[in-house]
Amino acid sequence: MRRCSSAWRCGCGWAIEAAIKREQRGGKSGGPYIAEQHISEAVALLRRDKVGQLQQLFFVDGHSLPKRIGHMAALFSCDIPGTTQPRLAFLQALTGVPSHKLASRILPYATLLNTSEELLQRKRDALVAAMGERAAHTILCMRPDVLETVEERAALNLAALQQLFGVSQESTAGILCGNTRLLKLDMQSSATEAKLSARVAFWQQVYGLTADVAAVRCTVMLHQSLRTVAPRVAYYQQQLTEQPLPPCTGFARGDGTFCERFKLNPRAFAAFKARWLASAEGRAVSA
Repeated sequence: MRRCSSAWRCGCGWAIEAAIKREQRGGKSGGPYIAEQHISEAVALLRRDKVGQLQQLFFVDGHSLPKRIGHMAALFSCDIPGTTQPRLAFLQALTGVPSHKLASRILPYATLLNTSEELLQRKRDALVAAMGERAAHTILCMRPDVLETVEERAALNLAALQQLFGVSQESTAGILCGNTRLLKLDMQSSATEAKLSARVAFWQQVYGLTADVAAVRCTVMLHQSLRTVAPRVAYYQQQLTEQPLPPCTGFARGDGTFCERFKLNPRAFAAFKARWLASAEGRAVSA
C-alpha cells in the first residue's frame, strides 16, 4: 500500500508549483489567488490518494465506490497506514471476523477506527462481562459496531433487557444484532421501560408473537414511536385485507415511503392517520 506522507509531499509540491507557474505566466499579482489555488489542488490530490488507500483497505471496487465514499470521508483526515490500518487489524483480532467481512461491516461506522485500542479492548471486555464469552462473540461477529455503544451501564442494560422481555443471554444477543442502540438507553428509567414494553406488546399483538419472539424479531422497530408506525399498520390492515402483513421494517420509513411502497393514497392515509390518532384506539396505543 502506498505511503500517504510520500504521496502527499509529491502531490502537494506539484500542485503548488503548477499553480504558481500559471500565475507567473499570466502576469497576475498572485496573493490570495495563489494560496486558494494551490491549497485547493493539493487537497484534491491528497483526497484522491486517501480514497485509493481506503479502497484497498476496505476492499471497495470502482463500481461500489460511489455508495461507499460518504463513509470513507470520515477517515480522510486520518493517517491511513499509521493508524487506520493497524486499528482495523486490531478489531479483526478482537472480533475474530475475517478481514474482508469485517471491512464491509465496519465501514459504515468508520469513526470507530478513531477509537483507541485500549478503549476498544475495555469495551469488548465489558461486553463479555455482561453477556458471557459466547453471546459476546456472536454479537461482535454480526455487529462489531456494538463497540460504539457499549458503556459502563452495559451489564445493567443487558440484565434489564433480559428481564423485560423474558429472554436468555443468547436471545439478548439477537436483540442487539438488530438494534445496538439499546445499550445506550437508560434502562433503569421507568419511563424507558414502559415505552419499550408498550412497543413490544404492540408488535406482539400485530404478528401474534410471544413477547420474547417479538422482542427479537421486531427489535429494529423498538426506537420507532407508536404514534408514527401504528397508524401505518392500522391503515395497511384496513386497505389491504387480502394481503399478509409485511415484515415490520415495511412500516419503518416515512409516511410517503410507506404509501409509495404499498401503492396507497398519501392524502387518504394522512386523513386516516389524523382520525385514528384522535380515536380511543389510537390514544390507547400511542399513549
